[in-house]
Amino acid sequence: MFMKRLLIILFILTLVTSSSCKSHSLVESLPELTNENKFWEETFEIGSSICNINASIEYISSPMQIYNVVPVNFNIKNLKRYLMYFGVSTDSFVSFPFIADCRTNSGLAAPVVLTATYFSVQLGPYGVIQLEDWIVAGNAYPGEPYGTLLSNVKIEQHEAEELSEKTIIALQINNAVLSNTTKARILAPDNHTITEGWYISYIFNSGSIPFDTAYASPYGDMQFQSSKYTAPWPPQRLDMFIDHEGIKYFRFCNPIEVTGIEKAKLLPLDEIKKIIIDYFKAGYERVNLVEEDLPTITRITLSHSLIKTTGQSSGVLIPTWIVYFTTPYIEENFLLPAVLCINAVDGTRIDPLYE
Repeated sequence: MFMKRLLIILFILTLVTSSSCKSHSLVESLPELTNENKFWEETFEIGSSICNINASIEYISSPMQIYNVVPVNFNIKNLKRYLMYFGVSTDSFVSFPFIADCRTNSGLAAPVVLTATYFSVQLGPYGVIQLEDWIVAGNAYPGEPYGTLLSNVKIEQHEAEELSEKTIIALQINNAVLSNTTKARILAPDNHTITEGWYISYIFNSGSIPFDTAYASPYGDMQFQSSKYTAPWPPQRLDMFIDHEGIKYFRFCNPIEVTGIEKAKLLPLDEIKKIIIDYFKAGYERVNLVEEDLPTITRITLSHSLIKTTGQSSGVLIPTWIVYFTTPYIEENFLLPAVLCINAVDGTRIDPLYE
């Protein structure tokens, strides 16, 4: 019985992806978004359950590009400039890895972690950074109530984002784009709050709507076989914690370099919509759907995903449709939104996480 169901799923996926490219002409760009096409409302059936699509559609209508990329190591000269920017002496930094409890020129504690592909520094009293998205679910520390929100942030969001942008410019990091901003706190080992502020994240700027894998949960309850398209290494990212006194934490890791660019030809959006529904039906085919697990598609963006090529030494940033969906269970427990990632070029499924 299991093999029969598996064969049915594989047949559906093969039919979806093969028929897409055969029956539709690929396009170099998508039509301009209008009031008529920027929202998608529809219902579809999974077994005896009715699932909803109430989704905004977001994309840049100019031609999309495919980027050939390779991972690169940090330049030691640049790392020393980063340290100096945060007021940390570079005298003791000789080689990788470098892990040390340093101090700034003004006497602040500044633990530093440096490897060939990872740089982080935390300024001030030691603590664990917790995002409000986690805190609200309860028990961010033992016994903390469900629904707790951060109410003592003393800097406006736009002010924190302006400081983060100035920092990136000062550090001469030229290929980063803002992907997420959320309230956060630094929690001391004894569970008292040291400070509250904003946790600001950046990813590689591919010229499309940013998709940050740190703020999404692939597939939800859907079940698939492993995809042939997976990430060859963790994505480039940059994170900062900023409060009213300034930057308290900075991290930059997994830098990449573009080695080539080509224009992408995409499947038409109407065909992508059919593929999305088919994937949901296939992904939930073996799931016993109950009311609290019924998916609702809420947002669809045209972004980029990092996928491997022939080996681990190179990769491709490919145009990807990111299908965000939620369920009553996700909403009630303040979980990350679930996503389904679909290759915009050939309609196949992408696993955006590095394994």
